[in-house]
Amino acid sequence: MIQSVVSALTNSVVAAGGDASRVVRDMTEMCHAYPSLSPEVDTMTHPDGRSQSLPKISGTIPIVFRGSTYNIPVVLWVPLAYPREPPKCYVSPTKDMIIRPNHTNVDRSGLVFLPYLKDWSAHRSRLVELCTILASVFSG
Repeated sequence: MIQSVVSALTNSVVAAGGDASRVVRDMTEMCHAYPSLSPEVDTMTHPDGRSQSLPKISGTIPIVFRGSTYNIPVVLWVPLAYPREPPKCYVSPTKDMIIRPNHTNVDRSGLVFLPYLKDWSAHRSRLVELCTILASVFSG
């Protein structure tokens, strides 16, 4: 499944300076560690109104909060220049969930801000580590 997602975008990934084999490897590792996440190609609309077909990973990440396990819905958009550019991560709350106002790591639109993303390294950073950090930050 992941290979077909990337195959649909291989030319665009290469043209953007990305690494298609790294996208496959990192997405495979992440989906193996977090089986509730699944990949697809979808259209992301950027804040400036541009639309772009990108690999998208969506599903839930389990967290522990006050002794109970919850599943936080997330969407990760993998840029065509991956791994040189970090993914865009969003919390995608259900209609019964709310994002706490003034959350340290999530804005009103659900966009996630983490030092790991700010300090993203093409050589060291990986999607699976990002998900582990997301689970840690939201556990609590």
